[in-house]
Parts: sequence; C-alpha cells; structure tokens
Amino acid sequence: MRPRRWSPSALVERPGPAVRTLVGIVLLLAILSAALLVGPDRAVAALSVAAESRWFLPALFTLYLLRPLLGWPHSPFPLAVGFVLGAVAGTVVALVGAVLTAIPPYLIGRWLGTDSGPFGRLGDRGQRFAEGTGSLRTVVAARLTPLPIDLVSYGAGVARVQPRPYVLGTFLGEIPWIAAFVAVGAGADSLTTAELTTPGLLPIALLAVLGLLLLAKPLWKRYASRT
Repeated sequence: MRPRRWSPSALVERPGPAVRTLVGIVLLLAILSAALLVGPDRAVAALSVAAESRWFLPALFTLYLLRPLLGWPHSPFPLAVGFVLGAVAGTVVALVGAVLTAIPPYLIGRWLGTDSGPFGRLGDRGQRFAEGTGSLRTVVAARLTPLPIDLVSYGAGVARVQPRPYVLGTFLGEIPWIAAFVAVGAGADSLTTAELTTPGLLPIALLAVLGLLLLAKPLWKRYASRT
C-alpha cells in the first residue's frame, strides 16, 4: 500500500460539518459577548488615539479589519473618518474601509458553510434566494436596509455568494450610509460619543424602503410564476 502523499493543502483543509457548526456557534457567541461588553465608547476611544497619530490611515484600516472580531459597531468608524478627513476625502476612505471590514465575516461565513446542520439549511435558503433575485441585487438591497453590517456579511458568506457581486454590492449599498455618517462626523465639534450622533430616522427609513423596492420586482416574478 502506497503511503499518502503530503500536500500543503492539508494544512488548510476544512474539518467536517459538525466541527464547523460547533466552531461557528462558539465564535458567534464570543463575538456577541464582546459586543455586549465592549460598547461604542471603546471603539471611539481607539479611533481618537489613531486620529492623533501620523499613522492614522494604517491604524484606521487595521482597526477596520479587527472590528468584526472585537464586536465593535461599524457606525463610529465613518463618523470618525468624517471628523478627521472631512466630507469628500472621508467618504472615499470610509467606503474603502466599509468594504474592507466586511471581508473577514464574509470569509468566516464561507468557511462555516456546510452541507448539513443549521448553517447548511440557512446557506441553502440564502443561496436559493440570492440566485432567484440576483446576487448583486440581493447584496445591495441588504446593505441598504438597517441590518447590522456583520449580519449581512456572515449571511452572504454562509449563502455562498460569490466574491465579485459581494464586494461590488457592499460598495454600492454602503454609499448612502457612508455619505450620511461621514457628513455627520464632518459637522461634529469633537470626536466623542456625545458628538457622534447617527442620522435621523427618516433617511434610515427611506433607505430601508429603497432596499425593499430593489427586491420587489424579482420577488413578484417568483410569486407570479408559482400561481
């Protein structure tokens, strides 16, 4: 019997569905616990330190990458970027950051994707929904709604949305949110949670309605084809 030849891919070979499901549950519980224990004050404090450094952009993008794993909310980031860089430059930087910070949870979701178990069932339903309405359209619509950015990212990963429509959909769907938050940050007097307020309920509601309208036509077609 010939010995099995070693391959570098064995180092990154994914474990079985049961192990991935267990790891996913533990990871999500850990992140949720961190989100409850570490509020936006800690995120703003870290961004305040970065704002006073000449290494602001490298520190900022490092925090963008670490943010999903620390359970920090995303909203303080474009607010702080707007405060430091202003409305125009801040919007560009915050859009890049929004795409960057949405990649780690997406990759984790892709890794957690299984053929069975709770993640498998959620992934199959998400994949069918995205294929029926269009992956790009689905990601853009989800980003326009006031759903947490990480929830959409994990969901897209588990649903096996392809990288290109995911990245492009995230960029397009985050544009109005980023522009609104950056504008608020640019008009703030100081980089504190008291000053960094969120946009009003009206723009949030309008964006949510716009996201639903994007899905209205394909959903109606699916409904009509079944009747």
